[in-house]
Amino acid sequence: MKLYRISVFATMAVLVLAGCAEEREPPPRVETNQVVVPEAGEGITLASRGQPSLSIRNTDVATDVKVRMSEDAVPSQAIDINLDVDQADEQIIVFKRRDDSEDRIHVLVADFDSIRNSYVPAWEGTTQATNVRTFALYTKDLTGDHDLEIVAFGMNNDGHQTLDVFKRTSAFGGFGLRYRSIASFTSDASIEIEEAERSEAYQAVQTSGQSFPIVVYRRDSESENMLDLVKHTHFWRQAEDSYVQTSTESIPGSRIEEEQLSELYQGDVDGFEQFLAGPWYRSVGEDATEPAGEIIFFDPADERITFHGGETLESYIWMDSHKTIYRAGPGVWVNVRNESLENIRRQISISVAAIDRVSLRMEDAENWNGTYRKLTQGLRDTLLTSGPDPARSTDADLQGLYSNDSGMEIFFASPRFTMRTGDEKLEGGFAAYRLDRDVLRLKIINSNGLVVENRTYAFSYSENRTEQRIVRRLELTPARVRVNGVEPTSNETITLEQTEELEEDDDDDGGASQAAAEDGSDGA
Repeated sequence: MKLYRISVFATMAVLVLAGCAEEREPPPRVETNQVVVPEAGEGITLASRGQPSLSIRNTDVATDVKVRMSEDAVPSQAIDINLDVDQADEQIIVFKRRDDSEDRIHVLVADFDSIRNSYVPAWEGTTQATNVRTFALYTKDLTGDHDLEIVAFGMNNDGHQTLDVFKRTSAFGGFGLRYRSIASFTSDASIEIEEAERSEAYQAVQTSGQSFPIVVYRRDSESENMLDLVKHTHFWRQAEDSYVQTSTESIPGSRIEEEQLSELYQGDVDGFEQFLAGPWYRSVGEDATEPAGEIIFFDPADERITFHGGETLESYIWMDSHKTIYRAGPGVWVNVRNESLENIRRQISISVAAIDRVSLRMEDAENWNGTYRKLTQGLRDTLLTSGPDPARSTDADLQGLYSNDSGMEIFFASPRFTMRTGDEKLEGGFAAYRLDRDVLRLKIINSNGLVVENRTYAFSYSENRTEQRIVRRLELTPARVRVNGVEPTSNETITLEQTEELEEDDDDDGGASQAAAEDGSDGA
């Protein structure tokens, strides 16, 4: 799966109208005026074009649910906001139901009842979203009639983006708040609400405004290019009382790539760092589709760049970045410092050759130079399917002392080990797990607590039991873990054994002791 960029704009607004004072003072209001950008999953980038942005789930919201919920309800958010023209705020409660087999996120609107002087449930709706962590809810007048719609962006169990829009409708008897669904979409790409400036007459509540179209991008199932999309545009139709699809357009992946490269070129250094964020693998040839074994992980949030290659792991502190232009395209040069050896500082030059491909050169570390491709979730899934099973626990329980006639000893006391070979003593941590074969990883730590070496072995484990003893045999072969499995690096095998002597049961003595006990004597 390749990356593409589609912008989504969402604005939160609260309609505040002054009302007449009442004898009973309503609850305090929570004034809000925020810009909200929904969050998306891997492969989907949401932008606000410079506007301040935040997600509702990262905002301080009301934590006290103001209505009594059923026992099967599990609230995750409670947001105080004014949805109509009265003085009292309403409350939107986001929750899940334990008895919902589809694990969907529900929305409850609680309205203030001035007669009972308390909040009461007014309406409940169900969204298509299931992931609470990526769920973003806000209010906006999408249709242009000055009523606030409830807009809910999220993701479902398939990892697809969802959008649900609920519009206020007339309640029975004309009182209370009720809503109905006017738009409900899912997409394996992204969903965009195209906002536009409305007239001053609309802002002054003198006239209605234009409605905002909803654009749903989906991958073109008939194309082999993962970047080819189909754009579905939906407009609000009052007669149908819903959003209706009005047009469909095919968008070639090359156009999307050009637009994203242009945006990357014109953006700031922070945008470039976010573009690099995540794992990249070194490709062999321009059309390589499988990692060659070397992976770079860019982590701008933690200010760290990590290089993985076979038995080599180098971690650098990401000090600063500067945008520049290389012959191959836009890029950055990055100053880094080795995390373990602070006196080692290097400069990395990175240029973008394509939307999923960069060229990297590292000063005084030519072994990392080369072309790297984005390691997307789709490629990870393909590698797991075509290669060995993912790592899992091994059946071997490595504990205690193993040794051989050459004087080599390894003492396992999970998760630590001690190794002695002649006069040399090594200590550290170990892990044993299963890929296409059993793997033993030894992380050697010096007296200062720093990791100085990593050793990897493919191993076989066997037991030979007799009535007197258990002999455990451990055969270690130096190896390295590649993306597609465990690869031996030597033909030499180290064999170690552990012998456990078993206690013998003396049936005769046991019988005599039991008889003596029954006679009330000591058996003498």
